[in-house]
Amino acid sequence: SLTEHERYRLLSAIGALHARGQYEKYVKVHDWASRGDSRHVGRIHHPSYGYPDTSHRDTNFLPWHRIDLLQFERELQQTHPDVSLHY
Repeated sequence: SLTEHERYRLLSAIGALHARGQYEKYVKVHDWASRGDSRHVGRIHHPSYGYPDTSHRDTNFLPWHRIDLLQFERELQQTHPDVSLHY
């Protein structure tokens, strides 16, 4: 439950990432990792791709997403240093 100000700043920072062409890289990295294209070895394969899903179906789930979200949050903070992801 963000305040109106926090919500505005978060959406503004996300918009700035889009404007700089930086948002798409997070979408691509997440997609690559879920398809096993991240060059990591996973133990469980995504049923529709046949590649190891290193970001969701493995013991890497929590650390992988924590690092990914931390990088995303830090990039948002380049626009608005007070922005944080509430999760």
